[in-house]
This record gives sequence, C-alpha cells and structure tokens, in this order.
Amino acid sequence: MSPIEHVLAGREERYWIQSLLLECADVVCQISLNIPGYPKFLPGDECALSVAFQQMKKNLDTPFAKTIVLENGAGKAVLFSLHHGGEADHIKKCAIAIENSLSWGRLLDIDVRSHYKILSRKDLGQPPRNCFFCGHPAFECSREQRHPMEALRRETERLLILARNQ
Repeated sequence: MSPIEHVLAGREERYWIQSLLLECADVVCQISLNIPGYPKFLPGDECALSVAFQQMKKNLDTPFAKTIVLENGAGKAVLFSLHHGGEADHIKKCAIAIENSLSWGRLLDIDVRSHYKILSRKDLGQPPRNCFFCGHPAFECSREQRHPMEALRRETERLLILARNQ
C-alpha cells in the first residue's frame, strides 16, 4: 500500500468509527494532529493528544459516553462521543478555543460531528487556520506546496516539544 493509500484508508476508518459512535450519541469529537508529510507520527504526538483531550474534558464539563484511541495510517487520534443535545456549536467553540489558546495549538485538529453535519470554523464565523510560516490560509499553502516538507516537519517537531513541556 502506498503512503497516500495508507493515509486515505486511515481517514476512512476514522469516519467509520465516528459513524458508529453517533449511533449511540448526539455528538462525536475527534482530536488529531496536523502532521505534514508521511509518516503521520512524530515523537510527542501522544502527549499533545493527551493534553488536548484533558482540556476538552475540563472545558466541556460533561461526561463522555465512549472514548476510543486510534492509530492508523492517518496518524493517532482520540475520538469520543457525548450526549449533548443540540449543543454541537458550543462543543466546536470549545475546540477552537483550545486550538487557539495553546502555543502549539496550530498542530491540533479537533473535529466536531453531529448527526447533521461536521462543523467547521466557517460555520461559526471563524477564519481558516493559518500556515506555520507565512500566515496565509494553511489549506492554500498545502495545496500549492509553498514550503519544503522538511521545514514543515521540523516546525511540527518543535511544536510537539512545546506540547511535551506544557
């Protein structure tokens, strides 16, 4: 299996698990990391996920119905479900606040999915995530491959060190 096939299969598995969790809950959150290149693992990634997960637990102050830790071709992720009625917007706002508050939060990707949709920053009037280097929207730099992969990976490693020292 090629690296891209491995990543895509991992993303499919994440989506499938989200769907299973939604069968018994109102909302599913997925905490993963934006690790450029392949493989989607770097030293410190588990620590960063753990810190973000604990922050979500603290900020939401509601019991999680089910929690799953997953490792596959798309990297590591923590998925958890909540019985939180129509409060998916509130959960996404908490996720964005965590992404924005941590010095290394640019690495975080906290997705919130309800039965109706996957909430985006745009849904809540928030701007897109910025690039590590130039401040342009990250999706543009990624699509246009504006920056060398080695530099992106080095910056990711630096941010993961910050997460370990959190």
